[in-house]
Amino acid sequence: MSKEIELLNRGIYLCKQIKNLLEEREHRNLDFKQSVTKDALSPLSLEHGKKTISFRRHES
Repeated sequence: MSKEIELLNRGIYLCKQIKNLLEEREHRNLDFKQSVTKDALSPLSLEHGKKTISFRRHES
């Protein structure tokens, strides 16, 4: 019976570790999503936003 209790305790311990790892991963994903969203909403710098377009008229 003590072997069964030991195995149950190991199982409980492993479940707690897995739960903690999943929560950490979720937290990291949330931080990543927030940083990506924050960066995506920030305005572009002028250098990145400028584009010059020149049109030439071809005469035949």
